[in-house]
This record gives sequence, structure tokens and C-alpha cells, in this order.
Amino acid sequence: MGKTSNTVERRDSVELTARTIPLTAIPSFLKGVEIDGDGSMLSACNDFLTDELRKAEIKSELTTQIPNLKTSNRVRDIYQKQDFAKIKQLEKVAQDAIQPIVDNIKTNRYGAWTKVKYGDDLFLMSWSEHGCMWVRRTDVITSENGTSFHNVIEQGTYTDEGQILGVSNYNLTTNVLLPDVIISAIIAFALGDVVVEGLSFITAAFSLLMVNAASALGLEGFSCAIAATTLSTLSFTLVFVVVFIGLIVLYNILHVRYTVRLQVFNWDDKNDWKIADSYHDNAVIAGTDKDYTDPVTIPKFDNHPDLPPFIKPVEVLDNVCSYATIVYENDNKFMEGCCMALQFKKADLKQGFMWAFACQFWRDNKQAARDGIMDPKEYYDNANWNDNPLSFHIEATDSKIPISFKLDKLTGGEKNVYNATININHLD
Repeated sequence: MGKTSNTVERRDSVELTARTIPLTAIPSFLKGVEIDGDGSMLSACNDFLTDELRKAEIKSELTTQIPNLKTSNRVRDIYQKQDFAKIKQLEKVAQDAIQPIVDNIKTNRYGAWTKVKYGDDLFLMSWSEHGCMWVRRTDVITSENGTSFHNVIEQGTYTDEGQILGVSNYNLTTNVLLPDVIISAIIAFALGDVVVEGLSFITAAFSLLMVNAASALGLEGFSCAIAATTLSTLSFTLVFVVVFIGLIVLYNILHVRYTVRLQVFNWDDKNDWKIADSYHDNAVIAGTDKDYTDPVTIPKFDNHPDLPPFIKPVEVLDNVCSYATIVYENDNKFMEGCCMALQFKKADLKQGFMWAFACQFWRDNKQAARDGIMDPKEYYDNANWNDNPLSFHIEATDSKIPISFKLDKLTGGEKNVYNATININHLD
């Protein structure tokens, strides 16, 4: 299995402070959460890191899973019906809730995270009046010979007014068992640095951000490898952390002529779906190399969500939809567009559908889709562009699964940003 190389230089070291000052008191939508001690990771390091652990050679390998959204029926219907007016309202509410946390991380970096406890669990959290982000270890599985530890680490984002909870899972296998709050801090600090970078982050460099975080905690012997075959999934996961469901125009990179955000929702409760292949014409996925295309699985819909015990939503969040966010930017900025084609397959069958999108210089945007799979470049070159690219649907596979496609604008997008959505097994 190939491993990536680190492609960015080590950041300046960050000194842990003795006290972390949250933005506000713990908000009312968090139940049973308390600040642990002074809330800083400095005290946690003193409490949990022995001299032996500080000096240990700690090897790790990271994989991730596609994020999922836990929503109420009301919010589910807005996304399934692709109501862009209401979607943009949800984005605005989410942005207002999460932006203070983002600003706090940009200003205070590691100091923006507070050590909290829920029962016996210690983990990291940052919050505002109406939103929060957290990182916690939810499970650890020890190998039979006791030499390997598979850690499941949950990163969550929640807005109480928007009634949307987003969760990503990071799977970190280590050769040394680390305390809950320490391993949570490594991921939280690294993700915070991605938030600081915005959409200019480099996916392959995430391992170095983790090394920097571990070093700040006192673990000088920590190293991390990321399998090259997982970079696409990691890229989508990191985009989700940066943008959540917020306003993409706020994260647009300077000098990028066009940006296309594709959101793929899998509402199919019977099938996992896979983005199996792709073709890019002057389109680069944020955080990845120019020609990077690896299969990404989007798990099936689940209407039995397992919510974090400390989140008490006003509305019942009884829908879990796996959710892929892909941000495309144009590579050559001078008088060229941002175009792509994707091949979607049911994970267990050689059936699926094709999708193509053309954001062209000084022309209206175009979309196309068809049942059946083929080479993405061949499909793009011969696409039968839909007469109504703003909204249309097809039926795919022998099961005639309904797939809907929607676009917010044909031209004139704010800051040349365009939003396209694909709903697998959509509602009429």
C-alpha cells in the first residue's frame, strides 16, 4: 500500500497555554458537558503523559470515512427536494453559528479547544452560542497480540438553530495505546490547522499537521502515514470540516475564476454507492493533486441515527444521510472553465449512472446524466446535455432508482461559485 510524502514545511511550534477561555458559557443545547479543570491541554499532558510515553516511538496510520448528516424530517425534505432558497437559509444559519468557532481557531489555534468531560469521557470541544465542534474517541479495539490499537475518533459539528449535526470518523491505528484526550487533541489540533488553511489545504500534508500537534503535546516520537488510496475520501472529509454546510462563497480562494461545489446525498436505504471514476477538464479537487481520482464509497441511508449523548436537539434528528462534498476549482484561470464527469456505481454491482458538468468561460453552465456506466472522458466528450440543466432527474439501474440533479445558477454565480446537488433515491 502506497504512502504519501509530506509536502509542506513544519509550522512554527505552538505553545500550550495553562488556561483555555471559551467564547461563551457552555450553551444550553449541550447536556451534561462540563469544563474539565482549567480546560487546557497543558494540564491533560501533565496528568496523562508519562516520561516513557513522551519518549516512545509512536507509529500510526490514518483512514477516514465519508461524513454523514443527521437531520430532522424538515431538513431532510429541504435537501431531498433541493429547495435552494431554503438550503441557502440553512447555510446562513449554520455559518452564523460556526463562524465564531472558526475565528477563534484562526486566532488562538490550539488554545481554541477546551478540554471537557461528559461522564467519564474526556475530549476536546469548541463552541459558540448556537454551535459547537468536538473531537472524541468513541472506540478503541486492541489486536489479539496486543501490539496494535485501532482508534475510532469522531469529529462532529452541530448547529442548534439549523438542527443539523455532521459527523466524520477518523480511524487511527497506533502501536501504542494513547489516552482518550491526547488522541482526541492530536486530531482536533490538526483539523484546526486545516480550518485555518481554508480550501487551500493540502490533503497529503494532514499527516504532518498531526505530527505537529503531537509534538506540541510532548509526543516527539509520533509519526503518521496516510494510505495513498484513501486521499480522495480524506479530501472530502476535510472539505466538510472547513465548509460544513456553510456558505461556500466565504471560502473561495483568490484568483480562482470558477468554483463548483458538488454535494452528493445518498438517501438509498438499500445500497452503498461509489464514485468509481472521474474525468477532469481544467478542474482540480480542493486539497488534492491535479489528476487525483480514487474511488470513494458513500454508505446507504439510515433512519436510526446514533446521536452523541450530550447533544439534545429541539427537533428529532432521525435521518442519517452519507454526504460527499467535492469542491472543484479551475486549474488554468485565464479564459477557461471548470468541467468534469463522474461515474457512480452501486457498490456491489456493475450498474450505475453517469454525470457531467460544464462550467465554461462566458457560457451558461450545462449538466448531463444517463443510466448506465462508461468511461468518464468518453461520456463527457459525447454528453447529451440536458435541456433543463437547473433541475432534472433520471432513473438508474435495473431497480429504477430515482436520481435528481439540480444547479443553483446557469451563470452569474456570486464570486463565480456554483452549487450542484445530486440526490440518490430522491423524493418527488
